[in-house]
Parts: sequence; structure tokens; C-alpha cells
Amino acid sequence: MPVCSPVRDAKVPRTDVATFFFRNAQAHLDQLVASGIAEEPRILVDGVTDESLTFTEIRRMSESIADALVARGFSLDANGTDGTLSQVVVVYSPSSIRFCPIHYGTLIAGGIYALVNTAQAAAAAVAKELEAVNASTVFVAPELLPELREVLKLTSLDIPDSRIILTRGSRDGFASIDALGAVPDWSMLERLAQPGVDISGHPALIARTSGTTGPAKFAVSAHCTLVSTFTVAKAFSKCAWMFDTTRCAPRQSRQIRVLSDRALCYVWGHGTLCYKPLLSSDMMVQMPPAGLEQYLGAIEKYRIDNIYASPGHFRRIMSGTTKLGPGRFASRADPARGFDLSSLKTAMTCFALLGPNRTRQYSEYFDGMRISTGFAQAETNIIAGNGADLKLPEGHLALCPGVVAKTVDEDGNETDGVGELCILTPQSALRYASGAPLPTTEDGFVRTGDCFQLTVCGFARPRGRVCEAIHTAAGVVVWPMDIEDEFAARGEVDDVAVFGSGARGHARAVALVALKSSAGATSQLAAIEKWLKAQTGVDVECRHVEAIPRTHGGGVKWAELGY
Repeated sequence: MPVCSPVRDAKVPRTDVATFFFRNAQAHLDQLVASGIAEEPRILVDGVTDESLTFTEIRRMSESIADALVARGFSLDANGTDGTLSQVVVVYSPSSIRFCPIHYGTLIAGGIYALVNTAQAAAAAVAKELEAVNASTVFVAPELLPELREVLKLTSLDIPDSRIILTRGSRDGFASIDALGAVPDWSMLERLAQPGVDISGHPALIARTSGTTGPAKFAVSAHCTLVSTFTVAKAFSKCAWMFDTTRCAPRQSRQIRVLSDRALCYVWGHGTLCYKPLLSSDMMVQMPPAGLEQYLGAIEKYRIDNIYASPGHFRRIMSGTTKLGPGRFASRADPARGFDLSSLKTAMTCFALLGPNRTRQYSEYFDGMRISTGFAQAETNIIAGNGADLKLPEGHLALCPGVVAKTVDEDGNETDGVGELCILTPQSALRYASGAPLPTTEDGFVRTGDCFQLTVCGFARPRGRVCEAIHTAAGVVVWPMDIEDEFAARGEVDDVAVFGSGARGHARAVALVALKSSAGATSQLAAIEKWLKAQTGVDVECRHVEAIPRTHGGGVKWAELGY
């Protein structure tokens, strides 16, 4: 039987994204003014250049961008509910806090903002993504303008120079954000409040999927989808601290400071930059993926309270630092370089899940730092999460408000055991940009491709992707995340990655193990295999590797390992 969230539903306003977030941020600012604040705080900061934006600056820049797009033909009725995707804006630039006002300016003008990975090495891959979302306008960093021109030659898109706008600086023949004219305050946003204007059901965001099971796809979400997502996130705030909007500045001695280096071409990175600061009035420090010392230096410089991190961040920090004492760490590459990370209090990880053993290990390394988890997808937005204020069984998450969930077996039959998570939620995307519908069950539940075990009270225990399940000859299903989590107790292991080898029903679990010292590797691995059997009851073949190559987010580069 389908189960519901343990947290009560929230009333979702019928409005568009820009109005929802701008009105919320203005309410926070009005509170600050009433409390006697002398200067409006900055809520976005570039962690490399220290460029910053206040909410008022974001709003004014957004409205100027919207005005420029309207002058180029954008209108509020171009993207209805008939499946048409037009007036699609992409940003061709390294990570920048200006992605935020570009996003809002696009939506205020009636356009659609698309998350495209323009950092790919192959120009043909970037061109394919631009065509997949039907890009019509590009905001580009001036130094990447020649590169963009070469990419556009590989597409069938017709994007005139008038629809190529520089994110900063100047270049003959091109408009630039820096040179856009000012418009009267709130004038562009007020167009959305006119009688008869309702774009809440129109497409607003095209989100790139992770591509873990094949080529990346692009999920189209409406304004109402995103408004619903963050309305229920506010209702969920006592369970998931990262959306807690009760902690606005008037109730704090200072702003909460958050650091994120998540890629802005994915929905998590996009949401932390564009939505969270306007929802909570926290200061978001955004930086591109960087080396360990630069990342730790940013935590120290800005006295960061919260980090938005992947499992890869924790792994790199633990392997790349030596703990000197509470809050004090030194770089192993340069022992003379120390870092004061004592300001860190919490961390948030999303999409990639941590097991309970790893969570405890990382928390202890950071002096009891609280680590919270959110589970989300581009197709469904946030589904579940945890936090200190909701008592959950170990390894479990709570379904978000408004989510109805069930699990199904491989034949599509509902099961009380582990099965593919299927959900009904107003947070689901409309469809894919290709026009293809989201995968659903016969009764309309969206299939997530992830396996969970649900409880009747709305708790969900993640097991892994459907494609990761290892079906052994003994009839046992082994989940890689469980085996990898056990390795938290093995101090001689530097890193591990587990996969299934062999045909379904005859597969065995294989652990690629990078040891801290390769001396006596054979005997070390034999001892680990014996220990794993005692711990889990599963026969795991351990193979020694010198290192496990990973993406910045922590994903394993299997091809480089030959698997």
C-alpha cells in the first residue's frame, strides 16, 4: 500500500518562480530594515573573486535582463502548456554568481532557463545539449565567445548575435549585462501580476539529469513545480535544516554562511545558488570545483557554517589532511599549511547517499559536525531527507510533504520489501525536453530507478540504483553501498569501490580496494575478505588497485579502471 510523508502537507501558492522567491526575500529584507540594520547584507558571494550581490542587486539585475530579453522578442505567452519549448536561455560560462540574476531575468521575461553542461571537453557534446534544449539565447563569458561560436557551427540552431549576451565586460557588436539599462523597481515583475496573466503552469526550468544510466536527459519543470518543491521544503524545515527559513538574520547574531562548489549545470548546484539564499537570507558562497587547499581556504576565509558537499568532498578532506586538534587541520601535501575549520557546524549531501558508518566517521573527524542528507532527482526534485529534529531509524530518510510513495518489484508489482521507488508528487517534472513522458507505472506513479525499502510511517531506507543490485547465485541481492559502508572500519583502506561481476543470478560482489600501504597487499586483502564475510554474510572478492579515480563529486571513473 502506498505510504505518505510523516510531515503534514503545506498549502502551495499559485504563482510563478520569480514572484515567489522575490516576495519571500523582500519580506526578509523588510524584517532587517525594521530591526534597524544599517546595510543590506550580501547573500551571494563569489568564493574566488569576492564579487557579491545583495537581494536588491539581484532583483534589479534580473529586471534589467528581463527587459533586454523582452526587447529581443520574449513574451509571457510563448511557452504554454502545449509542449512547446521556446525562448530557452542557457549560460556558457564558468561558475558565476551571475547565473542567479540571469535565471530570474529569463523567467520574468517569460523564457525557460536550461541547465546545460558547457564544461565538456568535446564541442560536439556541448552542441548536442544546446540542440536538445532548443536554445535560442546564450549568455556567455567574454573569453569563451570564440569557443561558443565554434560550438554553434556544429548545431542547426539559428542564434543571431543579438541573442548572444556577455555575462560581464564588453565586446564590440555584443550586448553585456554590465551595460544594460536600469528599469523602474519591480516594473518587470509587476507584468506577471496583471489580470489574466498566469504562467504558473508554464515551463520554467530544463534540468539536466546525471546520466548515470546512459546519456543525460533534460527534464522540464513548470513554475508551479518549483514553487511546490520549495513550499514543501519550508514545511519540511524542522526535519531538513537546509531549507529552514525561520533562521533569518533578525533572529541571528549573524548570517548563516554556506559554501557550495556544486556544478551549476545540475539541479542541486542550481538550487543552492538561485533558490536557497532568497528563501533563507543566508549568505551563499559559490566557487567552481577547486583543489583541496583552495576549498579549505574558502571555509576558513568566510568562516563557513554549512557546506553543501558530496561524499567525495569528505573523502578528499580526510585523505588530504591531518587533524591537529579541534577544528584545526593541516594539508598533507604541505604540512606547514594549516586551516582553521572550527566554524563548520553542518554539512548537507544530496543525490549521492552516505551510509551510517561513513556518516559517523566523517562527523567524528569534524568534531561532531551534523551531516544531513537529501534525496532528489531532476525528474522529481526533492523526495526525502533527514535532519536532527526528526527521529529516524538509522540509515533512513523521511518522505517530503506531498509525496506518496510505493515500491515495486521487477514485474511492476507492489512489494513491501526492497523495490524500485515510485512516487506521486506535485514536485514532478512535466516531461523530458524531447517530448518523451517520464517513466511511470500503470497507475501514474513516477519510477525513480532507485531502490528503497519503505515503512508504513513514511520512512524510506535507500539501497541503491536498480542497475547496481548484485544478484548472486545464492539468491541474495547485495547492494554496493552496504559493502562500501562497512569499509569505514578498516583503517588500512584508503578507498573502495564495489560492483557486481557476472550474469544475473550468478554475479559476485567485487571490491576494488586502494590500500594506504601496498606492502603485503595479498594478505591484507585476504584478511578483509574474511572480515567482510563475518560482518555481512556475503562473499566479496577484493582486488587491489593503486588508486580509484573519481569525479569531483565522488563518482567512480569506471572506464579508467577498465570496468
